[in-house]
Amino acid sequence: MINEITKEYHKKLEVFFRNYEDTTESRHVYYERRSKSLQNENICGYQKCTFRTMIQPAVTAWFDAPYDALNPESQLVNMYKNRVFSDNHKETSDVRLLLLS
Repeated sequence: MINEITKEYHKKLEVFFRNYEDTTESRHVYYERRSKSLQNENICGYQKCTFRTMIQPAVTAWFDAPYDALNPESQLVNMYKNRVFSDNHKETSDVRLLLLS
């Protein structure tokens, strides 16, 4: 999984989350790509989204596989390779679908 979050896709996704415009700062969500990378910033825990909190709902909602979502992230990446968080996906599309589910 460490290799997964170092991919360019996740770096772009982190920037997208940081730059996403919201009318209220308390509703702003940040993508914590690396553990504790947002530790020194004034961000509440509920405003942080991690790889785990993104891949599990994606597997549950997009692939109708809630039973798979309980697996560790590393297994989910292998099971759904090139179907979720792929370089040929647009970050905005993935995030919007995830937030709607």
